[in-house]
Amino acid sequence: MVNSQDKIFIRNYDDFKARLSEYVNRVINEVPSDNFEEALIGYLVDLYTDSFYEELEYILNELGLELDEVEYRNAQNSINQSGFARSNYTRLKEIFASRKADILSIRDEVVAEKGVLDQEEIDRRIVPIIELISVSEVHMAIEKASVETAKVLHHITGEVIYKRWNSVNDERTCPICRLLDGTRVPVGISFIEGLDPEDDAYDVAVNYLSYTGGDFSYAHPRCRCWLTYEKEEVTL
Repeated sequence: MVNSQDKIFIRNYDDFKARLSEYVNRVINEVPSDNFEEALIGYLVDLYTDSFYEELEYILNELGLELDEVEYRNAQNSINQSGFARSNYTRLKEIFASRKADILSIRDEVVAEKGVLDQEEIDRRIVPIIELISVSEVHMAIEKASVETAKVLHHITGEVIYKRWNSVNDERTCPICRLLDGTRVPVGISFIEGLDPEDDAYDVAVNYLSYTGGDFSYAHPRCRCWLTYEKEEVTL
C-alpha cells in the first residue's frame, strides 16, 4: 500500500526541524524570535500548498480520473492557502507560546543544576520537544492538503470519493490507530462517522480524534497513519 504523503514528509521534515531548532536557540538565549515564529508558520502554509499540488496528481492517478484543461486549472486554483493560514495561525501561536515556556523552564533547570548555561545539556533535553512539533506539524499540513485536494476533486468531477484510514500496524502502532485502520468514509465526513458506537474503544477513539475533528488521519502526536482514496463502487 502506497503512502503518497511519505515522500513529501521526508523531503520537508529535516528542513523544518532545522528552522525550528534555530528558533528554539533564539528563545534560549532570549534573542527576539517573533519573526522566526512567523517564518515557521509561513513554511507550513507553503508546505500545505505544495502538498496540495502533489496530491492532486497522485489522487487523479489513484482514482483513474481525467480532467480537461479547464477542470484541471480550476482544481489547481482551488487551493485555499489563506484559509489554511487563518485556521492554523492561532493554534500555532498558542503552541509556540506554550513550548517557549517549557523551553525556558528547561533552560532555568539546567542553569540551577549546573551553575552555568550548559548548552549541550539544554539541547539534549529539548530535542524531544523539537522533534514532536516537527513531526506533528509537518504531518498535519500534508494530511490536511491531501484531504482538501480530494474534496476539490469530488466537487469538480461529481464523483463520490472515499478516504480510507491506513495504519502501519507494527509493534509501535497504538490501539486507536489499529481500530481506525481501514475505516472508509466519504471525503467530506469525519472518520468518527465511520466508527461503530457500540465498539468498546469508541469513546476513546472519538476523544483522540477531537483535536483534528477526524477529518484526516492523525490520531495523536507522532501518528504515522495516512490516507488513500477510492471511488464509489458501482454495483451492476
